[in-house]
Amino acid sequence: MRFYLDHRPAVRSFLDGLTLSRLGRISLFYTLHALRTVSDAERLNPANRVGPYFVFRRTFREKGRLVPIRFVVDDGPAAYGVLRVVFVDLT
Repeated sequence: MRFYLDHRPAVRSFLDGLTLSRLGRISLFYTLHALRTVSDAERLNPANRVGPYFVFRRTFREKGRLVPIRFVVDDGPAAYGVLRVVFVDLT
């Protein structure tokens, strides 16, 4: 199932403010696509949960280096096809 991503304003500001190369932006886009298509098994795995939130960790490429990124997601409305990204940071 593909989810619609609902970004909090602070999350959108953070992502828009990243100074990435074109390749980095494309790589970040594919990371967001992976979040949109995350499986229920990964989303519901207790190792990926912090309280009521799902934590999605990935790495994307920027100028020849790997950049780890973490998304904290409210997946309460997942039954309706929506994941709410409430926090993001580069770890």
